[in-house]
Amino acid sequence: MNCRLLLLLNLALAFYNVGTIWAHEVDIFRSWKLLDAPTFHRVQAAHWHKLPYWVLLPAALALFGSIALLWCHPFGSPAWAISCAFACQLALHILTVVVWGRWQAKLSQDPRGSASPYLARILSTHWVRTALVSGYALVLLIWTMRILGMTGKQEASADELFAPAVWDESSNQFLDQCSPCRPHGCPKELLSESNEEKRRHE
Repeated sequence: MNCRLLLLLNLALAFYNVGTIWAHEVDIFRSWKLLDAPTFHRVQAAHWHKLPYWVLLPAALALFGSIALLWCHPFGSPAWAISCAFACQLALHILTVVVWGRWQAKLSQDPRGSASPYLARILSTHWVRTALVSGYALVLLIWTMRILGMTGKQEASADELFAPAVWDESSNQFLDQCSPCRPHGCPKELLSESNEEKRRHE
């Protein structure tokens, strides 16, 4: 696969995950506090049925994508971006399994529902998970902008390299369009000085 395309796909996926994590942070988990115990467990059960498709699968793809970028990344990719992107994903998944995933499992078995201390723990610490997902997306965005900026400069250099030469009647020679002394880019004073020097030598 083209490494630049891989980076762009990871960027798009990262911002999808930013949307889902912020939905959990500002709405879903905080809305659970408003539910009574029986309603809470029905809502959480419905939430868990949808979770594998719109949260867990994209999150797993993001982890595999960050691993793939360790080997397949565009030329000129900054080393700090490659390592930071992978570190964000690694920390995110370790903490999800060890901390938030375990609390979610215990919360689903707690008869207290929205009054459970596990929900309180999730609400008080979930900002860390949100920051890791958002930070990963930000790193990929800066990384992609840098690569696209380098590509634009390379294309501009290529255009200048293959620019056609222009005939300068005053000096009776071809001038490269990139030359600082082309007819349209060189001051008339410099052209006149160069002509005078030529006459002296003649």
